Amino acid sequence: MRRLSIRTGSFDTGDTSFGTEVEVVVVNAAPLSRAYYQNSFDSSNFQKPVCWSTDTQQPDTKVLPENRQSQRCVDCGNNVRGSSSSGGRACRFSQKVAVMFRDKLDTVYQIQVPANSIFGKGAGRNMPLQQYAKFLNERGTSSGSVYTKVFFDNNSMVPKLYFAPKRPLEEHELKQVVPMTTHKDTIEAITTDYSTDFNFSSQENTMNYQIQGAEALWPKLDQPYYFDQSANRSAPCEINTMAQSTRLI
Repeated sequence: MRRLSIRTGSFDTGDTSFGTEVEVVVVNAAPLSRAYYQNSFDSSNFQKPVCWSTDTQQPDTKVLPENRQSQRCVDCGNNVRGSSSSGGRACRFSQKVAVMFRDKLDTVYQIQVPANSIFGKGAGRNMPLQQYAKFLNERGTSSGSVYTKVFFDNNSMVPKLYFAPKRPLEEHELKQVVPMTTHKDTIEAITTDYSTDFNFSSQENTMNYQIQGAEALWPKLDQPYYFDQSANRSAPCEINTMAQSTRLI
């Protein structure tokens, strides 16, 4: 899945940085969700939440039993203002949106919008996500029929986004965008599943790697071995012989 990260205060795909604003089509969005992270936000270190909810009512079924903070979100101590070090809720709201760039109307990217960019009220046409959705809805306009400018609030200490309308899509652009609203890449982009996201294991925040096309030669595990250069192979030895060898197996 292609992701448009905002963690560093700019839009970044990992290969390309787009600066502090982008113009995109919002083709679909997930319902509001929430997640609890054990550690404070660190833009240089991705962390996986230990508990999350895709309906904001109860922990997701894929949350490990020992990591569930409460049976219901409404009863959870992390859902109380002041439970985080910043004074807000330790369990954070977020919403995933699927977007496409003007010159790539067949390529979907995911943006995970944080709580500070969802709720509240902006100034003029600089709006958080919920206010922007209401703005479009009151005008009978869908997010998939307009270009949206998404940009950072330069006055915020942490990444915070605003949304503003730019222009309607032209007819030939709409013909490309409409089928993408239910495309499999779009559905994947707005699906929340932290048990598999980023290839993290379900037990710890470590990456899993697969090495293919490699062959293990002479696996000797029953006693010490050293590499005999004259014979071009490993050979049994005593520990003192192994310590003197220049190549060890």
